[in-house]
Amino acid sequence: MLSSIRAGRIVSVRTYPPIRHSPVGTLHFGSIALLREPTASAYETLFLREAGGTRLISFDPNIRASLVREEAAYRGRVERLLQAADIIKISSADLDWLYPGLAHDAAASRWLKYRASVVVITHGKDGVSGWSRRGHAHAHAIPVKVVDTVGAGDSFMAGLLASLHENGLLTSATLEDPSTEALGHMLAYGQRVASAVCTKRGANSPWREELLG
Repeated sequence: MLSSIRAGRIVSVRTYPPIRHSPVGTLHFGSIALLREPTASAYETLFLREAGGTRLISFDPNIRASLVREEAAYRGRVERLLQAADIIKISSADLDWLYPGLAHDAAASRWLKYRASVVVITHGKDGVSGWSRRGHAHAHAIPVKVVDTVGAGDSFMAGLLASLHENGLLTSATLEDPSTEALGHMLAYGQRVASAVCTKRGANSPWREELLG
């Protein structure tokens, strides 16, 4: 939609059909965009429109509890999206805020009964766990000299998605039921990316050659 504004008033509006990006295979959602209107509703509409289609939906709620104003509405939105996502990554702290007292494996089992093919729960210094319908895997944290943890969670998610892509699993046809071996590989790669980010100031993801060195 294109608008012309004069003297504080919208004087003309032209509507265009939605743009279709056919090469896009995965959409990732999460964080502050789901907290505030009007972006929250717009993102949810896009998320649910694309869920179950040809594109994969990746979701990391990345909750900022101190910024939540309408808690009931926010919790309802997050629950709807968790039930529709193909790939879920959530921190243990966020999971405990959403569902106090719920065991992590029970949460993973719940989401795998909906649409998710992969559920990943990060535990900070205690590593990360992942589930599919075929099994469970765990990757230990990688000891590093921590300079700054900003961006570690997002960088882990980027590494996870990159690993899925490189192993031919980041499509709706191939992600359906990852093996335990595939789970372990994607978790370990995500950990390598996240740990590299923690050694630098700022959310600066490493280049591929840095991970190979």
